[in-house]
Amino acid sequence: MKDTTTDITDSFVPVGAKTFSVKSTSQFYIGDRIIVHHKTNQRWIDDLNMTEYWKNPGYYEDKWERVITSIDGNTITLDAPIV
Repeated sequence: MKDTTTDITDSFVPVGAKTFSVKSTSQFYIGDRIIVHHKTNQRWIDDLNMTEYWKNPGYYEDKWERVITSIDGNTITLDAPIV
């Protein structure tokens, strides 16, 4: 995998989403394997009522490996939904 990162620009990506927008798709190609990385923040911890378990926003992070199946402008479509 290339050592490349870009930010998701959507204000909200729901559970089960297979598409989202990013700042730039110039470094990505259909068939690329990517890591979707969700960094936790205090609001997310509070919304899940998990402050008892996660005292620090940096404690828990989700990473999902996916394959790009389509690129349309700055929108990427994945082979499987993110959770």
